[in-house]
Amino acid sequence: MRARVRMVVDHQKSPSQGLRIGLVVSSPEGGDLLWLTEPCEAPEVLEAQVEELQRGLKELLWEARAVFAKAARGEESPQVLPERPEELWALMESMGSLEHMRRIFNGLDEARRRELADFILGHVNVFKGAGALFAQHYEEEGGVLG
Repeated sequence: MRARVRMVVDHQKSPSQGLRIGLVVSSPEGGDLLWLTEPCEAPEVLEAQVEELQRGLKELLWEARAVFAKAARGEESPQVLPERPEELWALMESMGSLEHMRRIFNGLDEARRRELADFILGHVNVFKGAGALFAQHYEEEGGVLG
C-alpha cells in the first residue's frame, strides 16, 4: 500500500488570524504525519511550495529514469559514489545545480560530509563556480548544504 497525501486545515484561535493549510503525507498504517509544505495562511504561498515540491519530484523522476536506463543497458548504478573526496567533489561539481549537489552531499553520513567539506573549503576555489556555490550554502554547524 502507498502513502497518502492529505491536506491539513488548521483553524487559528482568533478570527483575525484565519486559517492555515498545509500538505502532509501519511503511512497507510497510520503513525506520524510528515509535512510536505509548511502550514500556509495564503493560497499563493501554498502554491509556491507545491510548485517547489513538484520540481523536486520531477528531478527525482528524471534521475530514476536515468537509473532505469543504465540498468537496462547493464551499466553500473550512479548511486555508487566515489570514496575519495576529490573524486566525490568532481561528481558534485559536474552535476551543475545546487539541488543535485545538495542531494548528493546531504545524503552522505556526517563524517563523510565533514571530510568532503574540509576538502572543498581547503582545496577548491570557493570564489567562483561550483566551489563558490558550495561555500555560500554550506552550514558548518549542521554539516549540510542548506
